[in-house]
Amino acid sequence: MTDGELEKLIRKAADGDEEAFGCLYDEFVDALYKFIRFKVTDPDQAEDLLQDVFIKAWHGIPKLDLTDLHFSAWLYTVAGNTVNDYFRRMYRRPQTVTLNPDIEITSAHDTGRAAEASMNTGHVRAALDKLPPDYKQVLELRFIQEFTVEETARVMGKNNVSTRVLQYRALKKLETIYKKHLQP
Repeated sequence: MTDGELEKLIRKAADGDEEAFGCLYDEFVDALYKFIRFKVTDPDQAEDLLQDVFIKAWHGIPKLDLTDLHFSAWLYTVAGNTVNDYFRRMYRRPQTVTLNPDIEITSAHDTGRAAEASMNTGHVRAALDKLPPDYKQVLELRFIQEFTVEETARVMGKNNVSTRVLQYRALKKLETIYKKHLQP
């Protein structure tokens, strides 16, 4: 979708056009789900949070100043705030988990492979969590969301050069953390 088409949809949605907002939903739903899913391990909860993001966006879009608006950056901000609110609620009231007796038991080989993949993902997540917020955000946008440098710069409110420098420093810091503390 071109910037011009996106701008028209945003203006229509801001005026209450549900169909235009539906097109915006279609344009951003997969990327935002991926963003949320990386932070929230439960897929059902991630879907609920995704819907919360779009409900907030629907209510918030009429109030936006559309001049020089970076809509995707605004949506990612809404998504990040929604995830943060979710974690604040979770820490205030812990959830109990029940075991499902109908869980299918897999072979030891499959379980071992799944455990290894989970451990590797867990180590990377743990290393990412030790990074400063800007470093973590640039790596998430570039390598998890697969944004270009230009898109990442726009979302972060930086220029391309500073985004590349930030990415380089974040990767170096991540490598140091991983090697020093988390390498299996």
